[in-house]
Amino acid sequence: GFPVAAIAVRPEIVAKFGGDMRYFNTFGGNSVAIAAAQATLDVIRDEQLVANAQRVGAFLRKGLGELQSRL
Repeated sequence: GFPVAAIAVRPEIVAKFGGDMRYFNTFGGNSVAIAAAQATLDVIRDEQLVANAQRVGAFLRKGLGELQSRL
């Protein structure tokens, strides 16, 4: 893996960024880290991994429900 950091904040909080604070994470500003993160996000999108996880999860839930009913 490659170290990457991210943050999710409300718009009013991020609007203050730059005025109140300049830097708040360990890995921010690293071009290689951003390239690695983008490549990962590209694979998740291109290989439709979220949809696959939903399909597999539904299959597992159904199977576990059937086992629960029987046992």
